[in-house]
Amino acid sequence: MKKTIVLCILTALLFTGCARMPVQPEPAAPEVVDPTVTGTTNETMPAAETASAAQPGGGITEEEAKDIAISHAGLTQDQVTFVKSHLDPEDGRKVYDVEFYTQDFKEYDYEINAETGEIVEFDSDAEFYAPPADSGAVGGITEDSAKALALERVPGATLSDIREFKADHDDGRLEYEGTIVFDKTEYEFEIDAATGEFLSWEAESVFD
Repeated sequence: MKKTIVLCILTALLFTGCARMPVQPEPAAPEVVDPTVTGTTNETMPAAETASAAQPGGGITEEEAKDIAISHAGLTQDQVTFVKSHLDPEDGRKVYDVEFYTQDFKEYDYEINAETGEIVEFDSDAEFYAPPADSGAVGGITEDSAKALALERVPGATLSDIREFKADHDDGRLEYEGTIVFDKTEYEFEIDAATGEFLSWEAESVFD
């Protein structure tokens, strides 16, 4: 009888101890990150896309366009005087309009593709203009001389007061055209590039 009672007590103690033992949680499975999912903080732009976004455009500079024009004409920089050279949109594309003349007053006009450097169109004036033998101005006058002649007519005016100035051909004759703005007055003039003679001179108030 005593053995049965002891056996029952031992059995009860055994069940009580098992009930008090903590249950160990099962280890969580490692999280699998899908590399194709976007929006993570370490996502970066592919190198190829970065390179293409930073790639600059092509084309030629104004100086390169001028070099192309005079080279095509068979001339050098010291043999020509540039009248103009600027970028101009034409028929949906950008071209450089380059115009210059030589010491014997032959005029060249070029249109050059600003992207490729290709000569789109060119023209050279077949008329040569030489100053008269008795003009006393062999080879003509320079742009600086023409500006100085114009400023002499406006006491107090300086080079900074010349707002516009260019060389142009009119009926085979080279002329200098310009505008002086000084003391609330605007002066417009045309000067014969061969003789230095004033072909026109006009003055009016800037408020007119």
